[in-house]
Amino acid sequence: MAKKLIAMPCDEEKGKDSKISQHFGHCKSFALASIDENEKKILEVRFVKNVPHESGGCGASVRIIAGEKPDAILVCGIGRVPFEILSRLGITVQICSNGTVEDAVSDFVNDKVCEVKDENLCSHHR
Repeated sequence: MAKKLIAMPCDEEKGKDSKISQHFGHCKSFALASIDENEKKILEVRFVKNVPHESGGCGASVRIIAGEKPDAILVCGIGRVPFEILSRLGITVQICSNGTVEDAVSDFVNDKVCEVKDENLCSHHR
């Protein structure tokens, strides 16, 4: 079994049906999905709370997610600084479509996520 831990910023905690947040640092919590890449399925979804953006900005969010040691993080939007820090820590950051945790994981295991490019970075962080 090729097991991986995938993180995603979410605005709600409804398991695999949770909506992906539009912005990494402003999410309510992070979904952590344990997946089996060979079977292309979610084994478990758990959540860790994010802190309000005013309580440390995206740096606090980076520390929270880095502490969970995910193999990758799937985002709809992220600023340059958190992207660069996560990348330096060896965490793959990829762009997923706007949808649910289940949608994002499906895109990940089916190679439908994209590399982060300059145009994907949130404009107020460029």
